[in-house]
Amino acid sequence: MFIRSERLILDHLKSSDVESFFEITHNPQVKKYVRYAYSETLCDAKKTLHTYTKYDDVNDYSVAIRANINTECYEKAELIGVLLFNRIGVCYEVCYFVKESMQSKGYCTEALKLFIQYLRNNDLYLKLFFEVAKSNAPSRKVLENLGFVTGDEQDFFYQV
Repeated sequence: MFIRSERLILDHLKSSDVESFFEITHNPQVKKYVRYAYSETLCDAKKTLHTYTKYDDVNDYSVAIRANINTECYEKAELIGVLLFNRIGVCYEVCYFVKESMQSKGYCTEALKLFIQYLRNNDLYLKLFFEVAKSNAPSRKVLENLGFVTGDEQDFFYQV
């Protein structure tokens, strides 16, 4: 999988991403909202990243969000975030997180839009399910901008 836009590159996570991955996941916001992705140490980040690189692109996807800025060679593009799609029955539970310095710039919205289109174009699309804390206003805005709505439970978003 390789998806490129003017601002982003989406591809697979690699073991060489560990330092950037640690920078992204060693963050109080990640700890608050995505506990299982939080890395206390570089060793933790390496173990978590190893797990994500084993996703099979059939039932589960781990997608690197890379900045396509000032990069002639995509292999040098900086890891700025991660999308995780975990298949549960007939839907995907989706999680995402972005480097703190890159938040509120539309990168998550763009990355999700690109990857959802990829799934649709390859007949891999299933219903998407997000659990977002009421206090996580930026994440809620991302989903609302993409047309997702809340269900009866205010912490859950789904696509109509």
